[in-house]
Order: sequence, then C-alpha cells, then structure tokens
Amino acid sequence: MQVCKLDVTAYVLGACLFMVAVVSVAQPTSIKQLAQLNASDGSANDLFGYSVAINSNTIVVGAPSARGGLGAAYVFVKGSKGWATGTQTAELTPSDGSLNGFFGFSVAISGSTIVVGAPYENNFHGGVYVFAEPAGGWANMTETAKLDDGSEHELGWSVGISGSTVATGSEFTNAAYVFSEPAGGWKSTSTFTAKLTSSDTVNNDYFGFSISLEEKTIAIGSPYATYDGGPGIGAAYVYNEPSSGWTTTQTYNAKLTPSDGMLDDYFGCSVSVAANTVLVGASLETVNSKRDVGAAYVFLHPVGQTFETAKLTSSSAKASSLFGTAVAISPQGDKAVIGATGISLGAAYEYLKPASGWKTTSTSHATLTKSPATQSFGNAVALIESFAVVGNPYVNGDNTPGTAYVFAFQ
Repeated sequence: MQVCKLDVTAYVLGACLFMVAVVSVAQPTSIKQLAQLNASDGSANDLFGYSVAINSNTIVVGAPSARGGLGAAYVFVKGSKGWATGTQTAELTPSDGSLNGFFGFSVAISGSTIVVGAPYENNFHGGVYVFAEPAGGWANMTETAKLDDGSEHELGWSVGISGSTVATGSEFTNAAYVFSEPAGGWKSTSTFTAKLTSSDTVNNDYFGFSISLEEKTIAIGSPYATYDGGPGIGAAYVYNEPSSGWTTTQTYNAKLTPSDGMLDDYFGCSVSVAANTVLVGASLETVNSKRDVGAAYVFLHPVGQTFETAKLTSSSAKASSLFGTAVAISPQGDKAVIGATGISLGAAYEYLKPASGWKTTSTSHATLTKSPATQSFGNAVALIESFAVVGNPYVNGDNTPGTAYVFAFQ
C-alpha cells in the first residue's frame, strides 16, 4: 500500500503565517499544500475547522463557536487558478440560532446543497439546516429549511447528504433519520422519510455518532456497540435503500465489526462510504501494546456480518495518537485520508489503494506536523478526487480562531 507523509513547518513573516510542506513517501507521489483557509471574521476560540466538507469546487468549514457562540459555516469557492486562489464567498448562519447551539458542529455538501448540524440548539434538542445555493451563487444567507424530527436529543450531531437525500444522527438516542427532498424543494415543514434503528443496540451505544451517505447507501457508526458478549467494542451499520424507498421498518444490510476488536476501541467513531467501500475509524484502539494509538478498517462490498478487508495503522503513531478520529474515502474508493488528533501533535495520513486492492499494511509513513504543536490538526477530514481538506480548530495554548488546509495528491 502506498502511504504518503506530510511534514509541515510554520514560518512567521510579519503578521502572516506561511505553511511549507515537505514530502516523504513510500512510493513516488506528489503532495502539495494549496491553501490555508481562514474565516474573514474569525475570533479567538471560534473552532473554525471543527468540521469540513468538499465537492468539486466548494469547501464548507464549520465553526461551532463563531459569532460569540452562535456558530457559523463558511463557504469557499475554488478560484480561476484552483484552490490556491480560492476565496470565502459566504457565511451561513441559522435564522433561529441560540447561544452555544454549536451550529457548524457537522457539515456536508452535495452538488449545490449544504447541510449543517447544530446538536445543542434549542436546549440540546438539536437541528439540521439545509442551504440551497442561490441562482447567483453562494452568498451570506440563512437556511432554506430546518429539518427536525420533533423529539430527538442532539439531532445534527452527524450529517450526510447525497443528491436529494439527507441523513443525520444524534449522540444518545440510537437512531438516525433520513429526509428526502420534497418535489417543491426543501422546506422547514419537511418530515423525515425514515427512522433507522438497530434491534441489537442499547442505550449509550452511540448509534448515530457518525454517519456517511453516498447515493443509496448509509453507513452509521456506533462506537460503544456490544457484540459477541463484549460491551463497548463498537460497530458500524450499513443500510441500502430499498427499491420502494427508505422506510422505518427496514433493517440493516450489514453490521461491520473489527476482527480484533477490544473493549473501548471506539470503533465507529468515524465512518465514510463510497464506491462499495466503507472506512471505519477506531481511535482508541491499542496497537503494539500502546494505548489509544488508533486504527481504521476498510470493508469492501459488505454483505451480512463481515470482517475487514484491510486494517490501516501508522507505524510512527505513538500512544494516544487517536489515529482514526476522522476518516474520508474518495468517491472512487481508491484513496483514504485519516486524521489523528494526538496529545500534542495532530496528523493526517493519505493511503492509496494498491492495484491488487486494499490490504493490511504498516509500511513507512509518518505524521503531518505543524509548529506550534496542535493536537487538533486532523479533527476533521474530507476528500474528493485528488483534493483533501484537513481541519485544525484550535492550537494548544493559543486562543486562535482555527483554520483548515487544502492539499493536492497527485
């Protein structure tokens, strides 16, 4: 498996911070940092970069503590010369936002539609906000529609979108919701199409903690799920849309579990699905007797209760690296980016699928590091084609607004 290493060094020149990437790879490849994204109105502790999403020409960055704690999501559009000249074109805000609602905690994008989660909105009830791009392009705006199930706790903890379908999970309720866009477009009166649950989950399994949606497939993480008599090992559930459409009565098509799962591995803390491939993070897994190093598992064409095709780890990761905090798989299923928010140094790793297919390996690779040290680098990752976005919502000991970085993999 080809694994790429990014080492980033920071240089201060006047009032500007420049990041220079030095690349070391197992096989020839080119990695280039294209842009550093910042909010135009950023303030200390905004948590800008807590969540990120990307499509072919648009990046969305969540900042759940921006605007004095009301939260915001920022839209960046690729420039005429690529992401190196990308600019912020919009700031998305909720019309009914409340202090510490954490609007921007989760974000997702598909085509010209953006979804933003605010799990602490309305006294921890939560909400999911849909933004449809105006005819003239993205501009500062409030939501086109607010999606609400009417009862759940911390709705919007995780969000996903593909085409005209939105999926969202909450942290504690062991349920995920599917919303389908009405014929007349998204409206705040839209009701959920399906409530997805699992008969083998119990309270505090965190079913819905993470979610990913691609076309007709939804992957849902449950990092404290119990199976084979082992409490809190974690699992991920895969649902395929029936020919008749999403329905509350359907059961999962596959329950994904790690072949070497242990108590409190946090398997399912992050998920990403694309091209019949599911990538699942387990950020608290013990590796080589080192606690909380973390790992990520690749599943192909999951049918029934299957085991992983590959287990991805970092040979350079140390104890408490939290490798797998965030994961992303490319639309073609041939690339993966994995975030690791360690004790002092955050990281992001790129993996390329070998010609023979995904395989377990631990060939030489290392972390993407920055100076000053920041454990939050890699808190969120997104990937499309050959472009990756990595969120860095805070810097240790420094009251910064947060930032996000765009990389090209060639």
